[in-house]
Amino acid sequence: MSSFVKYCFSPKKWNIKKELLIILPMILFTYIGVLLRIGIEALVTENKYLKETFDSNTLFNPVFVPNIIGSFFMGILVVVKPVYFNDHNELFTSISTGFAGSCTSYSSFSTYSGFLLAKGRILDFLLNIFFGWSSSFFALKCGLRFAALYKYIPINKCKKSKKPLEEEDEHEETEIENNVNVEIKDLSKHPILYYILLIGSFILCFAVFLTFLLLAIFIPDMLVVSITIFFAPLGSFTRYYTSKYNDLVKNFPVFTFLVNVVGSVLLALIDLIIIENGDEDLTLFDEYKDIANILLAFGVGAIGSLTTVSTFVKEANNLNSSYDYIYVFTTFIITQFFLIIINGIYYWR
Repeated sequence: MSSFVKYCFSPKKWNIKKELLIILPMILFTYIGVLLRIGIEALVTENKYLKETFDSNTLFNPVFVPNIIGSFFMGILVVVKPVYFNDHNELFTSISTGFAGSCTSYSSFSTYSGFLLAKGRILDFLLNIFFGWSSSFFALKCGLRFAALYKYIPINKCKKSKKPLEEEDEHEETEIENNVNVEIKDLSKHPILYYILLIGSFILCFAVFLTFLLLAIFIPDMLVVSITIFFAPLGSFTRYYTSKYNDLVKNFPVFTFLVNVVGSVLLALIDLIIIENGDEDLTLFDEYKDIANILLAFGVGAIGSLTTVSTFVKEANNLNSSYDYIYVFTTFIITQFFLIIINGIYYWR
């Protein structure tokens, strides 16, 4: 136990100046990622044609779209990190954790799958799991390949791979960073640039926060969206700090696994509370709207940002094939095990 505490609070893990430069931009990129996610869901909900299309085909639901976008973007970030983020490693963490992580949501995807299973729609459940996972994983691969085009552009910081492109194996994208002979620098040791980025991030975050606060005050319909935005950074902060200890278990990112499972369970509980006081479309009865709206905003904002598909597929891609299968199947099986218990209490009573 003492060794675990010493590991978690070692000076190597905590540097206040670097953490500030990660946290403030992360808030900003979390806002962007969450807005994109809820914007896509709103587009589907408000558009009659899209709503009918998604409702009639469970293989393509609104959750897939932001997951695909975030996973594709994560693939690009992984490749360009050693080139374009060499002097800005903190910004890479802020963007990947903030935008890509918050744009995608494992909990929304898994709870929808659990809903199909609880309704006895076994085939739809299996197809939803398969297409939901494979579309995000394929998007990551596309992002890796798309960003790898930088190899055709002369960049002094890069060393060309010794292998011809056509002879490189399927794991070539995970080795790109090893082909770049650079040293990651500490941006916090450059005072002028450090404070410019820090103050600039703070001003932009405050501007976004104030904008949605005013929208919540003067436009009642924007209240839930605003509360969702305010909750979102809590999820990305938790995911970021827990991910620091993923290497405690070799070949199994244990804390990504835990936030995805726990987040899915919490979101399923919130959904059932709302359904219990409304209907299965999450339409709330008037007397419960205030409390349920806060729960809904917390679920979409904090829990949606806590769980992630983009990091999930990236980690699976980086593991050896045997550990890849173990990690992916364990995550899905454990998640659905708990969701069966939760959904079963309501649907099978």
